[in-house]
Order: sequence, then C-alpha cells, then structure tokens
Amino acid sequence: MKIKELIKLAWDLKQSIQNNTHEYNDIRNDILKYLRKSTTKAVSINNITAKVIEKNTVIYYEDMLEKTLPRDKFDKVVSKRYNINNIKDFVKLLQAHGITKKQFKKYVDVEMEVDKKKIDKLVDLGEISMEELEGCYLVSTIEYVDLRKGVK
Repeated sequence: MKIKELIKLAWDLKQSIQNNTHEYNDIRNDILKYLRKSTTKAVSINNITAKVIEKNTVIYYEDMLEKTLPRDKFDKVVSKRYNINNIKDFVKLLQAHGITKKQFKKYVDVEMEVDKKKIDKLVDLGEISMEELEGCYLVSTIEYVDLRKGVK
C-alpha cells in the first residue's frame, strides 16, 4: 500500500470510529432513560447486562476550608505550592529585610490542592466532623450505562 492510501484509510477509520462512538453514546443514553423510568437498575438480554452506574464526585472549596477548619487540620488536608513569579525582585526584597506579609505575597502565587483521601481519613478517625465541612464541598452524581457480557 502506498502512503497516500494508508493516510486515506487511516482518516476514514478515524471518521468511522468518531461516528460509531457518537451513535454508541446516543444508544447508551436511550438505555439510561429507559432504566431511569423503570423500577430496575439493570436489564439482561442474551447474556448481556446493561446496568446503571452512579458515580459521586466531591469537590472541596479550598477557600471555605481555610475559613472553616482550624489551621492544624487545614494544613493536614491541603497542600500548597508556592511559585515565585519574579525571582530577581524577590531576592532584593529578602535582602532588604523588614518584609511584611503583604509585600511578600506580591511576589508569590500560592496554589492549594485538597487531598480528598486525607479528609476522608480524618473524618473516619473523628478528627474532622461533617459539621466542620458543611458548606465546604459540592457533591455531584454522574449516571451512565455499563454494558457487560456474562454479568448478572
């Protein structure tokens, strides 16, 4: 096969995959609508099972956690990364001494990331209560249809 034919074939296959993926997802959405209306979460036909899967996602708000949790607990569940965006002026500032927090923050960006596993662990251990976390997170649920062969 010549390279031109290979490129054309690859392109056609890519388009076919995209079209089939779109059609597959449309059909799965139709199955999901049917299963939502019925009283069951799974249907098996010819040894193929279509089952509704619900996946919960928790998004924590770092700023709310910082306001709500005591500093020691906050530091356990949130990691911070500092980026100095102007090292030359930052070094001059440090050398000059007498630096205020406000001056320091001008030169540093802080990125915070919540460690969900650490929050879960501290909640399980009773070190953080659900009341302390109230208003600091959002839970969203995603439903989709999983198709399996030979599963009941």
